Amino acid sequence: MSETKKKIADTFIKLLESSPYSKISIKDICTATPTSRNTFYYYFEGKEAVVEWIASQHYLKYCLPYFKIKQDNIAAKSFFQYILDYRSFYTAIFKVDQGSLLQKCLRAAYDLGLEKQNVLEYAKPVVNRNEKVDYHLCLCYCNAGTAAVVSSWIEGGMRIPIEKMARDLSMMMTNSLEEIRDHYLY
Repeated sequence: MSETKKKIADTFIKLLESSPYSKISIKDICTATPTSRNTFYYYFEGKEAVVEWIASQHYLKYCLPYFKIKQDNIAAKSFFQYILDYRSFYTAIFKVDQGSLLQKCLRAAYDLGLEKQNVLEYAKPVVNRNEKVDYHLCLCYCNAGTAAVVSSWIEGGMRIPIEKMARDLSMMMTNSLEEIRDHYLY
């Protein structure tokens, strides 16, 4: 990872602590980093790309490595805890447009969890099965749902305990909707 890219992202996070997303310009980011506009655009297409990269880096560091550990919903807990630790950043991104940008960036981050090289690292996929689920459909279903759950948690002020969020998310991801409806919802 480029040190300059990380520095731009860290600067953006700091700027969000004192200014709303809509008031932060590329010029502000470049001045505070300091870096040139050309350097900024070498690494990012714009502010949205910075947010997406930050969310992806957080996911890669604080969630994906824990998928190997199957007990106690450790991967989800770790990521929820990180979001809670960086509450000001994630809340600011949620406020941009009531969660649409946040969900888009989280979906992009979660896409990494279903990339083949990452699955091979933390799971033992069964190969040569005839009945495979469409990859893009799986991305859409799993990642949009997970991003919506995280966004809803942020919107609610992150009051639900991390353990409960992680348990519920894990249950929703590993059981059928019928089973959840019939046994766990009411």
